[in-house]
Amino acid sequence: MYRRLRGEVRRHFTAAFPYGILFEDCPAEVRILAVIGLHQDPDYWLHRLAD
Repeated sequence: MYRRLRGEVRRHFTAAFPYGILFEDCPAEVRILAVIGLHQDPDYWLHRLAD
């Protein structure tokens, strides 16, 4: 439903406050990777992905 960034990582922007939520949609769980301020470097969270 939300835009895919890489693999199963998706992004959701909220209307209620100026933050985005990056999450990984796995079969058994939803894993929150980052809650980011929208004025921050958009790729700062990439180190959180498992290699």
